[in-house]
Amino acid sequence: MHFLERLISPGGFMPHGYCYLWTPSLIGLHVVSDSLIALSYLSIPATLLVHFTRRRRDIPYSWMFLCFGAFILACGGTHLMEVWTIWFPSYWLAGAVKAITAGVSVATAILLIRVTPLALSVPGTQGLLDLNRKLGGDIEQHERAESTLRHLSEELEKRVAERTAALVASNQSLRESELRYRTLVENAPEAIVVLDMDVGGIFVDANENAERMFGMSRKELLRFGPADVSPEFQPDGRPSSQAAMDELNKALRRETPRFEWTHRNASARQIPCEISLVRLPSSGRNLVRGSIVDISERKKAEEEIRKLNAELEFRVKERTAQLEAANRDLESFTYSVSHDLRAPLRHMDGFSRILIEDYGPQLPPGAKQDLERVRAATLHMGRLVDDLLNLARVGRGSLRIVPTDLNELAAETILSLEPETRGRQVDWRVGRLSPAECDPGLMRQVFANLLSNALKFTRPREKAVIEIGEIRGEGERVIFVRDNGVGFEPKYADKLFQVFQRLHSAEEFEGTGVGLAIVSRILQKHGGAIRAESGPQQGATFFFTVKQPLPASPAPVAILGGEA
Repeated sequence: MHFLERLISPGGFMPHGYCYLWTPSLIGLHVVSDSLIALSYLSIPATLLVHFTRRRRDIPYSWMFLCFGAFILACGGTHLMEVWTIWFPSYWLAGAVKAITAGVSVATAILLIRVTPLALSVPGTQGLLDLNRKLGGDIEQHERAESTLRHLSEELEKRVAERTAALVASNQSLRESELRYRTLVENAPEAIVVLDMDVGGIFVDANENAERMFGMSRKELLRFGPADVSPEFQPDGRPSSQAAMDELNKALRRETPRFEWTHRNASARQIPCEISLVRLPSSGRNLVRGSIVDISERKKAEEEIRKLNAELEFRVKERTAQLEAANRDLESFTYSVSHDLRAPLRHMDGFSRILIEDYGPQLPPGAKQDLERVRAATLHMGRLVDDLLNLARVGRGSLRIVPTDLNELAAETILSLEPETRGRQVDWRVGRLSPAECDPGLMRQVFANLLSNALKFTRPREKAVIEIGEIRGEGERVIFVRDNGVGFEPKYADKLFQVFQRLHSAEEFEGTGVGLAIVSRILQKHGGAIRAESGPQQGATFFFTVKQPLPASPAPVAILGGEA
């Protein structure tokens, strides 16, 4: 009794209606739905028990319907408890009803699993009638099959006769095809052999060219394998037997190896060959065809080429030695120019200065001007000597390639040019330059020459604008220096980078005509190039690239001639 009271009592729980917040429409929806489901579940067992089971007692395992009825009835009870717990929190009772439903469900499922195969094995009345009709149909089908079999037997005999005739014709065609194949093989320009890998890789066929190459008849050749007609070792040091099996196994794996080989004919003469192998399509046999080409003449030609290359290398070394000697002579010449030529220039400048300082008031105006011209020409000649020496040093010197920050080089160069910008308005516009692999000392000279030129040729402008930037093309980086100076005629752009080629007179702009030649030579040594674009009074833009450095080589003696 206490147990029942505990099942029915609320036990301190709240009704399920609190979960629905006592919303009338929501509660009504759940009450109506669960009530209709419970009513349907309760009516189904009545139909199964009264209208079906009692009237069809001949159905085997009818007790299974009682299990289904109990299961459906228990399910209806759980829905009734859902309605009950909205107002009365008898959750223990609801749980007990669900537990009963679970037990009935599990039992019904277990019984259904066991009964289903038995129920399926019981034929019904209609099944028996169908089986009877099927047996009658099988008898008729058997009779038809016997009749068909007789017709097929007759047709088979007819087809056997036709197939026999076709095989005779096919055999004839196969013999003709074999004859064509043999003709092709025998008339091929190379030696052809066939090897059977199932019997150790010996020759099983060969054409006439193979007989001539090995100096033996076909009957004699078919007793050997490739190692038997080769020296013990190949030129690469491999044993011929092992090397041959390695290449043949490649062909068996459907590869098409092509390699050089040395054969030996019957007179023990070694023959350099080129061999290609291919596996032949064959039913139940592992056959490999080898095409052998005598490359003796090619080897002779290669040997001649090697000799020529050796001779050429010797001549290159000899020429290099001559160039190195010429460079030493050039260094001597440079030393002579640096010392012997500078001394007279210093004397000319010094004595002219003394004449002006000591006897200036006594000299006629024309004589004093002439002395000033002598000093200016001496200074110009000194600068020209310095530039020529720089050009020679660029041609001879080796590169010190390191990662270099070009923005830092440009900034240092601009700072060094500060004395030339005093009293002028100069707008420096420096973009972001990517680092480069180059010789920083030589690249500093490139920037110095280009930027000093830009300052020089923008002197007539009230405000000079000089821009340094970078353009990225297809796999190439181009650096440019642009100014708003006086520019030049575009048709003379190529002459800018030749020694002593000047597009403006010395009275307009000072210079020696060597600076841009030095820039061009430096960039060539770095594997790059330089070009210029301009127009009269339109400024000038110099584009240059810095790529991988060129291989070091002795500088030509004629470096002062401007040749690159």
